[in-house]
Amino acid sequence: MDKSKKNAGFIISIIFVLSFGYAILRYNIFGGVLWSRLPMYVVNKALSLSGFILLMINYGTYFKNNTKPVRQKTIKHIGISGFLFILLHAVLSLLLFRPAVYPKFFDENSWLTGFTGISMLSGVVAIVLLWVYNMSFTLLYKEKFTQRLKQNLFNAAILITGFHLFFMGYKGWLTPEKWFGKLPPISLIAFCVFIAGVFVYLVNKSNTKL
Repeated sequence: MDKSKKNAGFIISIIFVLSFGYAILRYNIFGGVLWSRLPMYVVNKALSLSGFILLMINYGTYFKNNTKPVRQKTIKHIGISGFLFILLHAVLSLLLFRPAVYPKFFDENSWLTGFTGISMLSGVVAIVLLWVYNMSFTLLYKEKFTQRLKQNLFNAAILITGFHLFFMGYKGWLTPEKWFGKLPPISLIAFCVFIAGVFVYLVNKSNTKL
């Protein structure tokens, strides 16, 4: 097996297992979520967290193209896997998205709240931008995208994802007394990863001669 794929597979597996374990601990064990909801609801939580962490690893190392080829390929595999995880998260969320499953996202008339609407719209736009960004590396479109355009697409996708996370979960972040098992919400962990990833990205960018 290609060493880069082996390295990426190991990292991806560890991050998913940890995310899945955390989701089970928070929702099934401390949150009282029925075990019958594990295949869809809890796995969806794990996919969203692990996918975003993988994506931010790729983003944070965006300006590290001068590293060894094996590491470059490893980071590439991690980024692609992160995107696929996020795509699976979007599909599962669409299947689950109703008042009975996510009551806090809907008002008394079963309409989306204003902040939920912003969050969902941000999520959709971010996925579209990530899709275009990934397509820019294919042979069919590679020559049509400059490096600057690719960078701007990735920046916009990550920034909008930050909006998605914030408007989706910030109310729950402010009530730690309601956290299941005193464990932070997955959206808060993902937002902290977002802040850390952007910081690393900016540091690497400032140290790179463009």
